[in-house]
Amino acid sequence: MRLDMYVKSLCSSRTKAKEAIESGCVKVNGIVVKKGSFLLEKDDEVSVDSKDLLLSRAGYKLRGFIESLVQKGLWDRAYLFHKKAIDIGASTGGFTQVLLESGVDSVVCVDVGKNQLHISILQDERVSVFEECDIRDFSDEGEFDLMVCDVSFISLYKLMDSFERLRVGEYIWLFKPQFEVGLNAKRNKKGVLKDKSLGQKAVDEFCENLKKRNFSVIASEKSRVSGKEGNEEFFVYARR
Repeated sequence: MRLDMYVKSLCSSRTKAKEAIESGCVKVNGIVVKKGSFLLEKDDEVSVDSKDLLLSRAGYKLRGFIESLVQKGLWDRAYLFHKKAIDIGASTGGFTQVLLESGVDSVVCVDVGKNQLHISILQDERVSVFEECDIRDFSDEGEFDLMVCDVSFISLYKLMDSFERLRVGEYIWLFKPQFEVGLNAKRNKKGVLKDKSLGQKAVDEFCENLKKRNFSVIASEKSRVSGKEGNEEFFVYARR
């Protein structure tokens, strides 16, 4: 039996199983295996570290980036304690879940969709929800220590005025080159950019644009977890 098919019985779906495997939460005979196609033998012992399981692929991306910031000495593990955050493009709540487990006091979730947030996020008293709300129409006058952003099918440049309007100290964007490089860039059938150098060039240009807008770029790096279809994505961390 394939590993992903076995783990599916422990998770809510094959997609969740795939995410758990790729993020290193699954061990076979005590050894982490990150390939869902791994074929199990009859006597293999499979274990899933349930405390590390997250609601969505996005959560694994942000958790990986936070771990990187800690490893680089930019943050310590208590850095987010008691902070107020806003999650733009909250979707099912992957980023929010990671922020909550990292110790923030509150998260404001903003998303153009509705009925997407996982019930565990909706029921958390630390979370405020603004559904069917474009960040360009968001009018909360509160102050936030941190903004995180994971949006799709729109360029971040189109939202920059809205980001700047928010009263925020620090910003983390998940930069997705597939939505930034233009329609002329060659892609495969899944929409994955064929020329990976375009992604790095695009994120470098984004960082330069931030500097022109008086942001201080602290870190920029490729996400440890790729996009769902395989696109390379990048995290950008800045202050203002």
